[in-house]
Amino acid sequence: MKYKSNNTLFFAIVIAMVVVFVLVLLYVLGGDGNDTSDPQIEAGIAYLEALEQKDPADVQAVRKQIHQARLEAQRDALLKQLEDGTIDPFSLFKDFAIMGDSRAVGFWYHKFLDKGRCIADGGHTIRDITANINSTL
Repeated sequence: MKYKSNNTLFFAIVIAMVVVFVLVLLYVLGGDGNDTSDPQIEAGIAYLEALEQKDPADVQAVRKQIHQARLEAQRDALLKQLEDGTIDPFSLFKDFAIMGDSRAVGFWYHKFLDKGRCIADGGHTIRDITANINSTL
């Protein structure tokens, strides 16, 4: 029994040494993770360092401008598609539901939206919203 115990201990030590050797090798070959030889990485680091020097309110204003520019670009692309007829306007409503009276019923009646997306009935008013919401839940 002592022979098996010594054998097991020996293999455990060998496995531990192999694991440590592999980890050291990976660390040495992989560097310290701060390799900035790539120009994009250098530019990114420079950008982040420049942001660190700015007032947070200014950074937030720049982020807001970038976001606004993206939204405007998306809007312009969508308007171009609508104008040249490559997109159906009602396809933009695939994630929407409409609630209302007989005018809202027209959206599913004329097959602009699925009936399940129109929570409406003739004669409904604002007072019927609670009942309509509860009926769809």
